[in-house]
Amino acid sequence: MDLTEHLGSKRAAGRPLETTAIIEALRNSRRRRLLCHLRQTGTATLDELVDALGFGAETAPPTPGIERTRTTLYHLDLPKLEELGVLAVDLDTATVELLAEPASLDEWLDLAMRTDFGGSANRTDETAETGRVHTAPESAEIRVLVVDDDPSVTEIVRVYLESNYPELSVTTTDCVENATKRLHAEPFDCIVSDLRMPVISGLDFLKVVRGEDPTVPFLLFTGHGSEAVASEAVEHGVTGYVVKSDDPGQFDDLARQIQTAVSTIRTTE
Repeated sequence: MDLTEHLGSKRAAGRPLETTAIIEALRNSRRRRLLCHLRQTGTATLDELVDALGFGAETAPPTPGIERTRTTLYHLDLPKLEELGVLAVDLDTATVELLAEPASLDEWLDLAMRTDFGGSANRTDETAETGRVHTAPESAEIRVLVVDDDPSVTEIVRVYLESNYPELSVTTTDCVENATKRLHAEPFDCIVSDLRMPVISGLDFLKVVRGEDPTVPFLLFTGHGSEAVASEAVEHGVTGYVVKSDDPGQFDDLARQIQTAVSTIRTTE
């Protein structure tokens, strides 16, 4: 998978900055560290940003941690901030340039940190404005099992959901067989599955799950499908359907559907 495939095309020239959306995006501490680095340098190479994020902790992370940082940076953080007009990515030179005025950036970072660390008064308005939901208390943990044969997909889903929705605890697996073993070994509040997978499809997995548990929320998260597939999935009790795309907002849509489905089940128990 080309890690840069989502970069360099999102920002519209002259597009007004959306302050509320920017503050919401900066509630993620990793993005704040990224912009603090650019605030000092103005521009940086992609590798420099990976180093700045990967080695920002007290000790250097192991190689898998660096690769996880790279994946998240390329697929989630930079495309989102570029879309909002905060920065620009030049793929020809593999550099990132800060577009926001330093004074505005300082204000956004301050507001984002206040919101993230107890500024609950602003959360209702921001949720209504952006559609993002962060209202579940930390004690109400939601255990999610994500099944996809593409490890880059499961890693991005896990990192994004756990970074932006603290109440979500995500376990990943690469096939239905392993997912079934997990389900028999430990409880989960929601299942998210790809549709097209080797040997056993997500639709067949849904049928197996519904044969054992008719109520656990089951979401299909896929880039493939048709009206016939969707109809069959509904017939067998699918809870929801999220289409994979290049838009980072797909993960927020997935999170909302998970939260809503689990909340509905818990309310009726």
